[in-house]
Amino acid sequence: MSDTTITGPVVHQIQADMLGKRATQAIHMKQLDNRLRYLEVQLVADEESYPVPEGASVRLRGLKPDGKGAYTDAIGVAGDTVTFEISSNFLAAWGKMPCEVEITVGESVVKSRTFVVEIDKEALPSEAVISTDEYTALLAAADAAAASAADAGAAASQAAGSAGYAARSEQSAAANATQAGQSAANAASSASTASEKAGEAAASATEAANSATTASTKAGDAATSAANAETAQSKAEAAAASAAEYAGLSKGARYGVEFSGSTSAGTRTGAAKDFVFTPATDTSEGQNDFDAVYPWAGMRRCCCSLNDDGTVKVNAYKGQPGYIEDGTNGEVLVEVPLFYVKGMVDVDPQISMLPLPGFRAPHKFRNADGSLKQRCYLRAFPGYVGSDGKLHSIAGVVPSGNKTISAFLAAARQWGEKYCIGTSADVEVMLYLMIVVYGTRKFQAKINGCVSLYATNIAITAAAESANTVTTAAGTLQVGDVISIGTGGENESIAYRRIVTAVDGAVATFDGDPVTTTTDHKVWRIMQATGTANDVLGTCGSRGSNSDGKHSFVFYGLENPLYGNQWRFECDWKLIDGVPYYCDDPTKYQWSSATDYTKLDTLTLPGEGWAVSLQADERAPWLQITAAVGGSSGTYLADYFWINKSGVRIVRRGAASDSGGGAGPFAVDLLNAASWSGWNRGGDLSIPG
Repeated sequence: MSDTTITGPVVHQIQADMLGKRATQAIHMKQLDNRLRYLEVQLVADEESYPVPEGASVRLRGLKPDGKGAYTDAIGVAGDTVTFEISSNFLAAWGKMPCEVEITVGESVVKSRTFVVEIDKEALPSEAVISTDEYTALLAAADAAAASAADAGAAASQAAGSAGYAARSEQSAAANATQAGQSAANAASSASTASEKAGEAAASATEAANSATTASTKAGDAATSAANAETAQSKAEAAAASAAEYAGLSKGARYGVEFSGSTSAGTRTGAAKDFVFTPATDTSEGQNDFDAVYPWAGMRRCCCSLNDDGTVKVNAYKGQPGYIEDGTNGEVLVEVPLFYVKGMVDVDPQISMLPLPGFRAPHKFRNADGSLKQRCYLRAFPGYVGSDGKLHSIAGVVPSGNKTISAFLAAARQWGEKYCIGTSADVEVMLYLMIVVYGTRKFQAKINGCVSLYATNIAITAAAESANTVTTAAGTLQVGDVISIGTGGENESIAYRRIVTAVDGAVATFDGDPVTTTTDHKVWRIMQATGTANDVLGTCGSRGSNSDGKHSFVFYGLENPLYGNQWRFECDWKLIDGVPYYCDDPTKYQWSSATDYTKLDTLTLPGEGWAVSLQADERAPWLQITAAVGGSSGTYLADYFWINKSGVRIVRRGAASDSGGGAGPFAVDLLNAASWSGWNRGGDLSIPG
């Protein structure tokens, strides 16, 4: 490609690391900006200049926030600097847009580390925003070519003729399969020629099939021929896999982690191989390489109206006018884009934005008729039952407790009969997203969460007359703590479930009516209020510390997902005499009988102990339950499993602010009957639509 002189100003500049080792700060552009706009990218490799090789083609690939793609050739190359013209269509959707620079020389392709373009929202009605997909045609062509390559391999596997002829035919079939894969790559390289290249790939695959068919008519050494055919098949499958992988930024990538033996920590795999995750605090942004790739880059909080039929209407996304977390503009939810998963979550969980071979959509993305949703919604905050009797997801309140699982379910159903509290489908989405980012089965090793905050009989060191303050030893209380005051233990006769709003040395200020306290009274430090992780500077992490167990945490807008602060009820499965029973109809959840439930009798549950592994029934693969125990707080799943195999037992997950090392996403309690309640048991709103 020859150097091109740009006559207009280059308005955006950024560096891109071709070795994928150095993070790049995001740059900002304006949605729907139709001015002449360029992006100038300086290429580096481990801090050194990276000149573009002679004869190379250079492209910019991006995945827009609405899921559509952008793909454009460089209009200028000068040494280590490449220039792209940015169209208004490139800027059609607002939000985070992961991008990468791709350099192709012959058959070799190298890509830069992903960087993020933050597209700031334009104040226009949503119907004025028209985003066309500059990527779909490429993806379809590449997929078609990949399928042709696979067909070529299948044909080659039929060859069983003479050894000499089959060898020559096998070589021809393999060469044609390789050509099919190359055609797939060529198809992906240019939108204007995608259709033509896909056709070439199909023709190559046909030629390969014809060669294999001819070979199969010949008599000879079947064993040698079969081995040759297997080689051709492998080459064809590799071509198909390459075509699928080439099909796009993020969309064709696999992000995974593998676990083996008793070690809780895993090894990152696929496109996540070199990713770094260091959680943030309220003073540090940490480092999270998953911020730049989907589905994580597409997760965002929003204020939503809940319709009776279970569907959701987004009123405002975080950062837009009208976004507020107190419930006055709807429930605060987290929107999650459709993705696909593969592998058991405790062995080899993988995530892709494409339905690659062996991948499936999480159950949360399935409608009742089996069709797919393009997005699902999860609660942003732990459940709170308001004065209206409804279960809410809002900030600035005390998570509700002291209610049975049936009472929480009834509060959720106030929105409509399809609403419920947390399900195994909610858990599945969160587990896959979290474990791939954390890279370990011991989640607490990355973010401990609020698992060791609980304390009773905290001494009051100075009396207060009709005040909203309490004096204790300095450092005992922090903003966001939920406290009660009484005569000792869990007594709450003086002040009930108050939120600490300020701390000045030893004096803590709390909300609600003033009270009179004496030095004979005691403080009970219970849990944390909702919204206390809002000032974390990154997408994932805790205030103050990610290790002391005394802080709520956030994961891409989800506060305290899966573990910490309170146990969370799950309402779509239960235990009857030691056997799991599952129901997929939220209108029929109950805890009195097996009616309307499926008996998952392929699963045998162990006794109590530290969880080692998980199991699933093929009828409900999203529900992964403890299969074996015998580990410890520092090995395997690193969470505890409780069980009573007599009668009907409800499900609680995650553990609470008093659970310490036994807490975590794999901590499951199957001890209690449906009548049990307590401060440390809560229910989160589950959204069907």
